[in-house]
Amino acid sequence: MDKRATLSDILAQFPRYSSRQTDTLRDYWQLVSQTRKHRNISPSIVAKHMNQWEQYPAEIVLEAIAIHLARHRDKREEYTTGIIRRLAQERERGGGTHKGGNTSGNHRENPEQTIPNRPTSRYAHLVQDS
Repeated sequence: MDKRATLSDILAQFPRYSSRQTDTLRDYWQLVSQTRKHRNISPSIVAKHMNQWEQYPAEIVLEAIAIHLARHRDKREEYTTGIIRRLAQERERGGGTHKGGNTSGNHRENPEQTIPNRPTSRYAHLVQDS
């Protein structure tokens, strides 16, 4: 990684995102940089996390970023990675209940009972048109 690389240079290395999505990513990384003491984030940190996120579908990454931007503006990028993992797990389970404590109010007597017409994520409404 070139130490003189800019955020735009790094984002250009990920062609799976449209220009509009790249703008959202730029906004996200600018917000995350504000969590640093010197209000600056290293390009190598950005590249590292963007590379980690490549293992997840782009729509999950963008949904997690939308959640972070809307509700967790004071958190660092590791928090977004946790959101991405949780969203991926929810999608694998079909958007059902969370592992551990059930805070969604979907308590069921019969664990085989399904919830009709559930969106893939409870945060799906936060994702804007891609």
